[in-house]
Amino acid sequence: MIFHKVIHNYSHSHAFMAKRSIPIFLSVLLALAPFSPWQLMVNAAETESPYQVHEVLITWRKSYMSRLDEIKVQMRQNMNDFFGKGTGDQLVEAQSYDNSFTRITIPENIELGKAMKAFRTIPGVASVTPNWPIHALMIPNDPYFEAYQWNMKLIQMPEAWDASLGEGAVVAVADSGIAYEDYGLYKKAPDLGGVTFVQGYDFVGRDSHPNDENGHGTHIAGIIAGTLNNMGVAGIAPKAQLMPLKILDKLGSGTIAGLAESIRWAADHGAQVINMSVGSPEPSPVLTDALSYAYRKGVVLVSAVGNDGGDKMLYPAAERDYVIAVGAVGMDGLRAPYSNTGEAIDMLAPGGDFTADYNHDTYPDGILQQTFATRGAYTDVRSFSYRFMQGTSVAAPHVTGVAALLMSLGVHDPALVRSILRTSATDIGAEGWDRETGAGLLNAAKAVLAARAQNSLVNVTNSTIARSTETPSEESAPHTNEEIANQPTLTVLKLTLTALNQFGRTATKFTWWEPVVLQARVVDQDGKPVADAELTVTYKQGSKEPSSLNGKTNTDGSIAFTIGPFTRRSVIQVGGIAEKEGVKSALATLQFSIK
Repeated sequence: MIFHKVIHNYSHSHAFMAKRSIPIFLSVLLALAPFSPWQLMVNAAETESPYQVHEVLITWRKSYMSRLDEIKVQMRQNMNDFFGKGTGDQLVEAQSYDNSFTRITIPENIELGKAMKAFRTIPGVASVTPNWPIHALMIPNDPYFEAYQWNMKLIQMPEAWDASLGEGAVVAVADSGIAYEDYGLYKKAPDLGGVTFVQGYDFVGRDSHPNDENGHGTHIAGIIAGTLNNMGVAGIAPKAQLMPLKILDKLGSGTIAGLAESIRWAADHGAQVINMSVGSPEPSPVLTDALSYAYRKGVVLVSAVGNDGGDKMLYPAAERDYVIAVGAVGMDGLRAPYSNTGEAIDMLAPGGDFTADYNHDTYPDGILQQTFATRGAYTDVRSFSYRFMQGTSVAAPHVTGVAALLMSLGVHDPALVRSILRTSATDIGAEGWDRETGAGLLNAAKAVLAARAQNSLVNVTNSTIARSTETPSEESAPHTNEEIANQPTLTVLKLTLTALNQFGRTATKFTWWEPVVLQARVVDQDGKPVADAELTVTYKQGSKEPSSLNGKTNTDGSIAFTIGPFTRRSVIQVGGIAEKEGVKSALATLQFSIK
């Protein structure tokens, strides 16, 4: 096949490497007991933050959005009352592009936990969390070498290319930007010369030119869609369109706020898949809301699990309801020792292992792509070289690229894309799914074959390679290690409501200043969770006008709302109804008091 030729020709060319690695910061997880996400946020923030965070993210209840300017005046007055006159004037605030949250910088002499408590006293506040840092999850290595792409062969890309090159798919890369254009000092990476780019955005510089200054995003982009042009290296979905989103600075660092904004922006501007090779050790409702928003708009979300080698996955990969979480294997096809593990892991993909040299070429086994050259400590954004890198950061875009191939074959439902990727994976750990290897190693050939079987009427025209258009027989269909359960006919919906305090525990009494997490769960007549049930919840404080909340249940049949804080010495009455496919639940009620 022509793709064998591309790889073979490149293996005999010289690939020059920079002599200095890109500075990348790795996230370190807090040593916390296994509490709920809400408790992790409160405990980590309100004791002592090891991250020196001086920004908070506030989300607002919808009924208060029209009074936001008035409320912000009150916010500054509250800060004066808590911390002294003039403190409120030192706050620096900014709205997210779609007004979904407010980002506030607080003075460095104010303790983060105390500032969060002050913000929670403001009427209309739904949640207050730190603007946790995020970092790139890749470790570079850059000797001179004659390069090859063992990773493509490991996941059977040559066979997958026979079915699709990704035409029609739009993939957003939320990273350090991409070397995608000739603009000012910036130059387009030669090996991305044939890639089609759609309009992106720079959430660091706040402009429409998300040019890479670090090299991480350019390397990731090459894995996803590097041009098949008889030079350099190949990408997985070279006919897909890339959307560059810059959320990391020149040091490879960013924040949850930038990631959340980029996810919403991508979903609103036509992205079908979003790659997030970044990680934060802490959850955030701002990030969860953004992921939920994109997922419900039909966007496939892919993220790296982290490089700590521990049993705690980073966020957003740990958001199992919405995100495909990807770990890493080395050239031997086994889990790399640095790859994190956990309950939310979906699968593994090639990430490399610099401690090994399985093909005995004297170079560490990394993932090769084109990115910036360096001149001493200076990253030259106008000069390019081919570099090996390792990490779950480079494993994730392998899955992203294959997801783009599935999109091009007509599979557009995020849940179905995830199911196909998992069921077609090569089982390499304990039989079935396990917390170290997930469903197994990504198998691109079987995944696209399964997609063709799902939608056999797709007319594949994005490759010049001759191939069969016949529907695969059962004998040639991909081996699966799990089945998609048939959904029973829905006849009954049962809704339960629970109020949780700031520590994630069920309670009937709450202090006046703390938010309350309202947990709702919907099951069917057999007690099985019901996903995508429409939920309407109304709550009322004393004689005040009631407030309403709406949403859809997740795959586990649950959804959580944050309400409050409330005024002292009052009773809160809550009622809720769930509905799906014309079936409604009985009214569920809940009552709790505020001390």
